[in-house]
Amino acid sequence: VRVAFRVEATREDSGDIALDYALWLPERALEARGKLQLAPGVEQALPLGDGQVFATWLAMPVPSAAFDAWLEAQEARRLDPKNT
Repeated sequence: VRVAFRVEATREDSGDIALDYALWLPERALEARGKLQLAPGVEQALPLGDGQVFATWLAMPVPSAAFDAWLEAQEARRLDPKNT
């Protein structure tokens, strides 16, 4: 096992997304659990364990124009020769 990840998401009345998560990285002897609130479309970085590993969270509705634009930006970034 390289990584085990469990997440439970619920939509709040405010429009935010509440996450309960558990992450296990056996090669780094890292286990992290927690809860957080995400605003759709806003990336949020969170240090895990001793702070050597960060998780970046991003939530958005699928399907949506925002998700399609994000996918296109990721593909363009992947194909950019400066990113290799």
